[in-house]
Order: sequence, then C-alpha cells, then structure tokens
Amino acid sequence: MSTAPQTSATSYFQRMKQEGRWNHHRAQQPGPALPVLKFTPAEDLVFEEARRAEARREIHATPDTEAHGDIWYCGNAAGEAREFFKLFERGVSDLKTLRADIGINVWQMEDMNRWKGWNPRIASSLQRMIAHREKVLALFDALVSRGTAPRTTAAD
Repeated sequence: MSTAPQTSATSYFQRMKQEGRWNHHRAQQPGPALPVLKFTPAEDLVFEEARRAEARREIHATPDTEAHGDIWYCGNAAGEAREFFKLFERGVSDLKTLRADIGINVWQMEDMNRWKGWNPRIASSLQRMIAHREKVLALFDALVSRGTAPRTTAAD
C-alpha cells in the first residue's frame, strides 16, 4: 500500500463515503420511537424566562451583594411601604399623591396589557410587578391607618 498523499486522501474519502452510506441506511431503519419531552409554547416561554433570569442573577452577583441582576426584581414590599410612609410623615407629599405614586392607574394597566400582547415573555414579570405594587399599597394603607398624622416642619 502506497503512502503517497494522494493515495492516503483517496482511501480516506472512500472510507468516509462508505461510513456515510452505512449511517444513512442505519438511520432509515424503523425502530421504536422514544417519547421526546414536549412542552406547550407557554411552558417553553416560562422555562426560557426562568433560564434567562437565572443567568442574569449569576452574571450580576457579587459576594458583597445579593444576586438581583434582574431588571424586573421588585424588592421588599414592606421596606418600600415604610419609605413611602416616611415621606407621608415628613409632609413631603399628601396621601392622595403617594397612593397614586404607589398604585397603577387605568391607562398604565392598559399599556401593560398591550405589552403582554406584544411580548408574552414579559407577562409573568408584569404580573409579578403588579402584585408587588398592590402589596406595597396595602402595606402603606395599613401603616397610615395605625400611624400618626403627618408632622409639620418648623419651616411651615
């Protein structure tokens, strides 16, 4: 057998062609079909969103901070309600304005519903954010109902 480069390449290509034919015939043979994991499109969206959220948390995590690289992370509802209540106590803003800042009005809700229609991947994030806003508003109202009247400053 010759070891010339042309001969080696020719034998290599012939062997690859034979293996290709054998693999093709092998793939054509009928056999038992194993069940494949199949998910609905909605389940695929949820899994994809969870995977991306986890990847963002890993990217932005540092030893000094918590892993909240997600732009949709809502934070602590009780802490946020306390901060709004502090604004109310200091007299920075009135109760109606603070409730409007915390809550979601009708046109904002319509806007978010349109976003959900355009991009179903953010639907669960929007629902989580809406639930968070409602929880903050409920906690704020509870603080106001058992809290004191707003203090006036010396400048007033």
